[in-house]
This record gives sequence, structure tokens and C-alpha cells, in this order.
Amino acid sequence: MMLRIAIQLLCLCLGASLAWPDPLIEEKQESTVTVTQDGGAVVTHVVNRRYESAIVADERDAEPKLVHVLASIEIDRTMSDAEDQETEILSSIVRANFRTIDQTGLSRPALQIETEGDEATISEPFLIVTRWGCCALQSSYQVYSMLSGHRLFSATGGGEFGDWITLDSRHRPNEQRYAAIHVAPTMSDEAELGPDEKHAIAISYASGNDSIQRLIVSVPMGRNSDDVLDWLPKLSWVTADQPEGTDHIFVASDSPPEATYDGMILRLQLDENTRIDIPLEKDRLVPAKAVLPAGFELTEK
Repeated sequence: MMLRIAIQLLCLCLGASLAWPDPLIEEKQESTVTVTQDGGAVVTHVVNRRYESAIVADERDAEPKLVHVLASIEIDRTMSDAEDQETEILSSIVRANFRTIDQTGLSRPALQIETEGDEATISEPFLIVTRWGCCALQSSYQVYSMLSGHRLFSATGGGEFGDWITLDSRHRPNEQRYAAIHVAPTMSDEAELGPDEKHAIAISYASGNDSIQRLIVSVPMGRNSDDVLDWLPKLSWVTADQPEGTDHIFVASDSPPEATYDGMILRLQLDENTRIDIPLEKDRLVPAKAVLPAGFELTEK
């Protein structure tokens, strides 16, 4: 009898200890699908919605802290299928918002993002929106800060999310810098490079929270030429210690960015004989001092 009572009391205690607390947040979003007929084609409109949470280091203030961010992501896509054609994506939009969480629940109004895209990936502290390629067109990746909601840059090329390289200093980790390239041809060239067919490359310089500079490279042959298709672009930092270039430099300096990120060169090698060198002075790329191939032009946008 006593043993039975002891077991019952133990079960009650364990049950109490394993009980879940009241939720700070409780939300629900449903995915939807609508299928219609358009002549001989079947048009499918799918809206997929999901949540993701992430712990992000916020070092924008004097006292760095870890921030819990809740991301709500929606991919809104309309596709057309017919017997005599491949699946055609008529439109594909990514919508996302970010809200921080504290002990009281959702603590900040949502940061809203909406852009053309086919996939959305959380890679802390970034949201990366992928625009798929097709045939000769390569994929492109838009990178956003989860803390500021700002668009930092678009990237293409090698690497999981395109070609982007970094600078880092001992002064403060939030003063890391990113350089990235968007090189034609892609599905998003009109948005990234504008209507001028001579605009073939966008070069971006950014912090982890904001875009700092955006440069456009114009080429005499136009961005849809075979010469551009033959490029194998590679981005690197060049210094006296790294004359062959590197994808990351750590500067052992306690100075602010204007003094720390100075005196190096951003190099874009397009093929064996074609390259662009842009000096970095006082945390700014200097287009006026760039070394360019004949006929190329570099402007800041």
C-alpha cells in the first residue's frame, strides 16, 4: 500500500516537472493551392508558408547581445503546365518578415521584405533569396540582414550562395565587410543592372546591416555576348602580404573602419587576360582609381 502511494506521488511530481509552460507565442499560417484551366494549360497557384526561428548576434550597440528572431516566410508561385510545353513559372514572389522575441513574446514590429525569388533560406544572420537560373542563365542570390531588414547585395558565381568575400577586424565584429559580384546573364539582370545592355556586372560593398556602395561595370560587347558567357569570375582581396589574392582578410587593429579597411585592392578576375582592380581607401571603394580593361567603364550607383 505504501509502495503504491509512493509510486503515485512520484508520477505526479514527474508529470508536474514535465509540463510545458504557457506559450509566449502561438500562431498558425496555412499553405494554399488553387488549380484552374486556361485553354489547354493547367495553371497552379501555390502559396507555401512556414516559420523559422534563429539566434542572431546583434552587435550594433555598445553592448553586444544575442537576439531570438522569428521569421515568417511565404513563397507565392504561379505555374502553367501543358502537354506540349515544359512547366512555365508565371510569377514567383518571396515575402518574409522578422520579429524579435523576448520573455514577453513578440517584442518588435515586423521587418517586411518582398521580392521576386524562387527560394528563401535562413543562413544566420541573413535571409538569402534565390532566383533560379535556366539554360545559360545562372542563379542569383539576394542577401538581406535579419536584424535591419535591409538588402545588402546580390551575388552570383561559385560558393553556396554566390561569390562574396569578407574583411574582418579586431575592433568590433559588427564592422565586418562584404564584397560581392552579380555577373550577367541571370533571370534578374533587368532588376540588378538596369535596361542598358552594356551593364554586365554589379559590384557591392556592404556591412552586415547595410549596403555601403554599389558599382556598375559597363562592357563594350554587351552583357549578352559570347565573351561574357565565357567568363569565369573570381573575386579576391589583394594586399602586399596576399599578392595572389584571398577571400578573407583579418586586420588585427582596434581602429575604426575608416582606418582599418584601407590600402587594399578588390580584384575581379574575369578570365586569364581580363581583370578589374579597385582600390579600397578609408572604407570606400574608389572607382576613379580603378584599373580596367580597354573599353570597360565603372560607375557608382
